[in-house]
This record gives sequence, structure tokens and C-alpha cells, in this order.
Amino acid sequence: MEPTYQFWQFVTSGDIFAVRLEHDDVSGICGPLHRTELRRENLPDFDYDDQRDDVAWAQEHEPEGWRMFEPPTPEALSNQAPRPAAQASTVSPIT
Repeated sequence: MEPTYQFWQFVTSGDIFAVRLEHDDVSGICGPLHRTELRRENLPDFDYDDQRDDVAWAQEHEPEGWRMFEPPTPEALSNQAPRPAAQASTVSPIT
């Protein structure tokens, strides 16, 4: 059986991870990911085996600590109204 790939969001932090599932069990995880990486076509390409210790952590918090995350499609993003520019702020140096 071929692995399946999903984006999962850790409920406590809101961080997004790419998850590899084999036979409905977490077999690999990569993240947290930057929002620019959240493209469905990227899912098979992440380095899931680099974070082997995190697999046990993910399984330990499954299912209550996670929720599925579906990133917006590029088409949906292009249809959104542009956000207003952020107001400039003044930052005082730490002394």
C-alpha cells in the first residue's frame, strides 16, 4: 500500500506539519512548516525521515492534539482581496 500524505495542525500551538501515513499510522512527520510550504503538491517531497523522534511525539498526541489542515488553493488565494499594508511601528531599542 502506498503512503498517504496530509497536513496536520497541532492544536496547542497552531503549527502545521506534513504527515506521512502508512496503513493509517503516522510513519513520518516534517515541520513545523512555513506558510509558503503549504502546497498539496509538495507533500510527497518533504524529508519525513529526518525527524524520526517526532513520529512518537505525533502518535502520542493523536488524535486529540491534531486536526487536519487544508491549505487554500492557489486559485482561492488569487481571488482574495488584497490586505491593507501594515502600519509602520516604532520600536525602541532595549537599553
